[in-house]
Amino acid sequence: MDDDVTRNLQLLGERVRLMYRNYPFTLSANFMMGLLVMAALWQLVPKQQLAGWFLINLLLTLKGVVDYRRFRKPLFGPVPDHADAALKNLTIVAAATGGFWGASMLIIMAVPDAVVQQIVFTAIIGMAFGGAVFLSGDRRTFYSYILTMLLPAAAVFSMLTSPYHNVFAAFSFALLFVTAAFARNVHQLIDRSLVLRFDNLHLIAALTSQKEQADYANLSKSRFLAAASHDLRQPMHALGLFVNALGPHLTEDPPRKILSHIVTAVETLEGMFNALLDISKLDTGVLECAPRDFPVQPMFDRLHSEFRMEAELRGLRLHIAPTRLLLHSDPALLERCLRNLLSNALRYTSHGGVVLGSRRCPNGARLEVWDSGIGIAPEQHAEIFQEFFQVGNPERDRNKGFGLGLAIVQRITRLLHHPISMSSRVGKGSVFRITVPLGRATAANYVSEPEPIALMSPLQGKLVALVDDDAEVIAAMRTLLTGWGCELVTAQAGAELLTKLEVSGRTPDIVISDYRLRGSENGADVIRRVVAFTGREFLPGVIVTGDVGEDRMREAVASGFHVLHKPVSAAKLRALLSALLPQVS
Repeated sequence: MDDDVTRNLQLLGERVRLMYRNYPFTLSANFMMGLLVMAALWQLVPKQQLAGWFLINLLLTLKGVVDYRRFRKPLFGPVPDHADAALKNLTIVAAATGGFWGASMLIIMAVPDAVVQQIVFTAIIGMAFGGAVFLSGDRRTFYSYILTMLLPAAAVFSMLTSPYHNVFAAFSFALLFVTAAFARNVHQLIDRSLVLRFDNLHLIAALTSQKEQADYANLSKSRFLAAASHDLRQPMHALGLFVNALGPHLTEDPPRKILSHIVTAVETLEGMFNALLDISKLDTGVLECAPRDFPVQPMFDRLHSEFRMEAELRGLRLHIAPTRLLLHSDPALLERCLRNLLSNALRYTSHGGVVLGSRRCPNGARLEVWDSGIGIAPEQHAEIFQEFFQVGNPERDRNKGFGLGLAIVQRITRLLHHPISMSSRVGKGSVFRITVPLGRATAANYVSEPEPIALMSPLQGKLVALVDDDAEVIAAMRTLLTGWGCELVTAQAGAELLTKLEVSGRTPDIVISDYRLRGSENGADVIRRVVAFTGREFLPGVIVTGDVGEDRMREAVASGFHVLHKPVSAAKLRALLSALLPQVS
C-alpha cells in the first residue's frame, strides 16, 4: 500500500514537472496567438472591445508567468516538490484560458462577418491542438481547458442558422472528441513512460553489468512502442486528415496562414512517428533489402538536386564529386543513409560546406560525407548512433531534427552489411564513411531504371470500400475522399461491408481497410472476402495500420496488399490511390 502511494506521488510530481517545463512555450503560444488574432481583426472589430479582449489574455499570461517563477525551483529540483499546489494553480489558469478563448466566440455574435468567424475559429483550433499536447499530463487540467473552450464555440455556431455554421458546429464537436482522444493517449503514453522509467531505476540497481542494463532498456522500449503505437496513431491519423480537409473551407489569408502553422505542427508529429516506425521496422526485421548492381552517379545527382537549395539558403557550399563507380547494394536503402548523413551535415554546419564523394578501397568503395561543422567530441563517438542523442542541442530544438537519423543509418548499414565509420575534430568538422562492395555489371549490360511517369489517375466517381472500427477515422476519411470526388461505402467490419455492397449492387474500385479490427478479424482477410464476393480476378487493396509489433507488421506485409502506416499524409494516400485505380479516358 505504501509503495502504491509513493508511486502515485512520484507520477504526480513528474507529470506536473513535465507540464511546467513546457509552461513557457504554452504561455508564449497563448500570448502570440492572441496578438495575431488582434492584428488580424484590428480593422474588422471595434478597437476598444478588441483591446479589452487582448488585455484579459495578457493578464492570464502574466498570471502563468508568476506561477512558473513561483514553482520553478521546487519542481525542478532532484525530487519535485509542491506538486499539488503547482497543479492547482496550473488548472485554474488553464480553465480561465480555455474560457477566455471560448468567450471569444462572443466576437462572432457581435460582428457577424465570415472573415471574423474564420479567424477566431481557426485560432481556437490551434489552441485546442496546443492544449492536447501541453496539458495532457493531467486529465483534469486538460478537460477544464478544452471543455470551456470548445463547448461555447459549438453553442454559438449552433445558434446561427446557416448550413455553413452548422458545419462549423459539427466540426467543433468532432474537434472536441479528437483532441480528447489524442490527449488521453498522450496521457497514457506519459504515465507508461514514467512507470517504465521508475521501474528501470529499480532494475538498474539490481543489474550486475552495463550490457544487461542496456539490453533490458532497449527491449522494454521496443515492447512499449509496439503496445502504445496503435492507440496513439489512430487519433493522430484522424487529426491529420481533418486538418487537410479543413483547408478548402478557409479562403481568406489570415486564417490560411494560421492553418499553415497547424499543418506544420501536424507534419512534425507525423515525421516523428514515421522516424520511430523506421526504427521499429529495422529492429523487428520487417524491412528487407534487395541488393543489385547500379551506378552511383544518378543517386548523387538526385541528392544534389534535393539538398542544393537548402545549402544555398544556409550560405554553405555543397559539392558532390562525380563518379563512374558501379556498386552492389540496395540503392533505396543506401540512398536513405546518404540522405540522413547529408541532412545532418548541413544542419550542424554554420560555415564552409559539405562534400559527398566516393573512392575505391581494398574492400570495394567508400562513400564519404565531409563537413566543416561543429565536430563531435571523442567521448561522444559511440553515443551519436543512439536514439534521440544529439550533439549541441540540449534545448531539443526540433529544427535540428529528432536525433534518430544516425540511429537509422547504423541499423540500415548493419542490415546491408556495409561497415560505417566516422572521424571528427571538435570545431573542425566530421566525416562519415560507408564501405560498399563494387558491382560486377558494366556500362554495356547495365539496364537503367525507367523514368517515372508523372501522371495522376483521376479519382472522380470511383467507389471506395472503407473498413475501420474507429468512427473518427471513418469520418475523417469520408471528408477527405469525398472532397477528392470519390464515392464511399463504409463499415466497421467485413460482414457489414459485404451486406452494404450486396444491397447497393455495386462493385468497389478499391478496398481500404484498417489491419487490426474487432475480434479476430483483420484487414487482409476483409479484402480477400471482398475480392471473392465481387468475383473479380484483381481488386486493388490497401491496408492502413498503426501497429509496429513484429508479428502484425510481418502479417500485413506478407498479405501482398499495399501497406500504409498511420498517420498517413493526405498526399501519400492520394498518390497511392491514383496509382492503383485504373485510368479513365
